[in-house]
Amino acid sequence: STFIYRFILISLKLCYNISMKVRCNSVFGKNLRYLREKAGYKQSFLAERLGRSPSSISLWENAGIMPNTDIIMDICDIF
Repeated sequence: STFIYRFILISLKLCYNISMKVRCNSVFGKNLRYLREKAGYKQSFLAERLGRSPSSISLWENAGIMPNTDIIMDICDIF
């Protein structure tokens, strides 16, 4: 869906501003959690779909860690 794809891209565009890096990573994590919960997915299910561990999903959502670009594109495909 175009809306969700644009929603994620807006989060990513913020992250290119280095002075806002911590805030941007937090926004990405909040958006990822929102999309995951809206879809009714558990962290373990999303992790399996992405070939990652559930702890990776938790880090992305809670610790302000950003996944690499390839994984972000896979996330876009899922939602």
